[in-house]
Amino acid sequence: RMLTNAKIQEAVDSITEGMIEPSSGWSLDEAATACVYWCIVHKGWRDGTDLGMTKKAAKEQLHRGPLSGRPIGAIEPKVMNVTSAAQKLLRDGLPIFNQGRYSKRGTGKDMGPMVCKGFAPAANYQDCLLQLLPKALDYFELLPKQSITDSDIGRINSLLSSYSEIPDGRKPGDSKRAGRFRSGWKDATERNKGEYSEDSLSEITWQNLGYRLGNKLGNRSDQWINAAYEHIAASWDAKFYAPTIDNQVLEEQVEALREFRPLGLPPKGKKRPAKRMVAQTESVERDAEVKRWVLDNAKGICELCEAPSPYRSKTKGNPWYLEVHHVVPLKADGPDTVCNAVALCPNCHTRCHQSIDASEATEQLYRQVKRLVRPG
Repeated sequence: RMLTNAKIQEAVDSITEGMIEPSSGWSLDEAATACVYWCIVHKGWRDGTDLGMTKKAAKEQLHRGPLSGRPIGAIEPKVMNVTSAAQKLLRDGLPIFNQGRYSKRGTGKDMGPMVCKGFAPAANYQDCLLQLLPKALDYFELLPKQSITDSDIGRINSLLSSYSEIPDGRKPGDSKRAGRFRSGWKDATERNKGEYSEDSLSEITWQNLGYRLGNKLGNRSDQWINAAYEHIAASWDAKFYAPTIDNQVLEEQVEALREFRPLGLPPKGKKRPAKRMVAQTESVERDAEVKRWVLDNAKGICELCEAPSPYRSKTKGNPWYLEVHHVVPLKADGPDTVCNAVALCPNCHTRCHQSIDASEATEQLYRQVKRLVRPG
C-alpha cells in the first residue's frame, strides 16, 4: 500500500541528511518527497504489485501532507522530472531497473528506456535530484547488490596505494591532509609510497563502489578517479564534521570549515538533533556547519541590536566575536538549523536568556531575521 505521510517523511529525513537547500526550484524536502513517491511507483511496477490506491488518490495524499505548499497539478510533472534524472543516472552507470521504452504520445517518438511505468520523462530535471534519487533507491533497497571482483579490488588498491596520506577523519589535522590529497590526486599515479589493503578503507562499502563505479574502470579511468575520490571524501567529511556535544571539537570543526570551504548556501542542519546523557546531564549534539554559517553570514553584526561586534575574536578565520543563539532552545526540542539560529553580541545573547523582556527580544528577532521559522 501507499506509505503514510509520516513514513514518507522518515524516508525524506534520511535521504536529505547532510545536504544543503538548492538555490532555486523546489525545496530539498519537496524534491526528496517526489523521489520517494517515484521509488514507490517504480518498486510496484518492478515487482508487479500496486500502490493499493490510484495515482490520483496518492497525489491527493501528498498534497494534504508534505507537498501542501505546491499546487496538486505540479506533483505529476515533478515526478516526471525524477524520471528524467533516473535516465541520466542510468546512462552514467547506476543500475536502475528498466524495461521497454517510452514512446511520445501522438508522434511515437522514442523517449528513452522505461524506468518507471506511468511517468514518462520531462524535458529537464532539478539538479539536486541527481543526488537525492540514488539515496532514495538505496533507502528502499532498489539497487542490485553486486560484488566487485578481485581484479577490480586490485585496480582500486593500485590507485590508492600510490598516495601516502590517506586521512581517516579522526583528527582535525586530517582535514588538511584531505585538502592536500584533493589537490594531489591528479598526479597520484606518479607516487609510490605506502600500501593499502581493502581493510584500510573499511568505511567504504566495496559493493557500492562496484555497482556505482565499476563501469568507469579501465577506458574511462579519469572519470572513475574523480567519482571514487568524491565517494571517499564524502565518507571522511561525514565522519569529521559529524554533529558533536563537545564544544572544543565543535570549534575545531568550525575552524576547519572556514579554512577549507567557502561560505555557501545555508546547510540543512537537523530538525531533531540527537541528545545524549553525559554524567547524568543531557547534552544536545551541535552541527558545526550550522554554527559556522550563522556566524559568518552575520559579518560581525548582531542580528538583534544590529550593532557591530563589541570586540575581535581570537578564533581563526573570523575577526568578529558573536555568539550563536537558538531561538527555540535545543533542550526544548528546537531544531539545530539556520532557521532557528542567530548570531548575537554577548549582551543581546544574555538579554534573550535572562532579561525580563526576553520574550519581546524573541519577537523582535522573528520580525528582523527573515530566515527564522516559528515553531509549529
